[in-house]
Amino acid sequence: MGDDAGVLARVLPDRIRESYLLKFALATGVVLIAVGAVGYGVMNLVVFAYVCYYAYGVFGHIPVDILTTTHLSVGCVVASLLTIGTVSIGATTTLSPTVLAALAALICLCGFAGVLLLMSSPTRVVARRVVELSRGTLRGVV
Repeated sequence: MGDDAGVLARVLPDRIRESYLLKFALATGVVLIAVGAVGYGVMNLVVFAYVCYYAYGVFGHIPVDILTTTHLSVGCVVASLLTIGTVSIGATTTLSPTVLAALAALICLCGFAGVLLLMSSPTRVVARRVVELSRGTLRGVV
């Protein structure tokens, strides 16, 4: 399995470590995690669709703010590109998959938040209030 075998190389005997069953189990685990992530995304889309359906029944239209939708869409595209770039570059290094995933998630979050902070003045107001609230200096919000 090479130098990157890590814990498996130290713990498992050679015949088990080279087992096709173990490789199959690991591959199946990765596939199940990916399917779970896709399922979570689909679930969020279903909830969003239900909220839109409910809003249409209550308001007579779906209340969508085009400017907010644009900000969120640009943020998602930038965050996705940063994540793909991080994983592409990180895959060529000696970083472990866990460290690479954590780094990609952090860069994704910073990219999304950065875009919203640059583009959206309401986001900047909320961020400023969060900082004030965390410092205990926020007054007159209620």
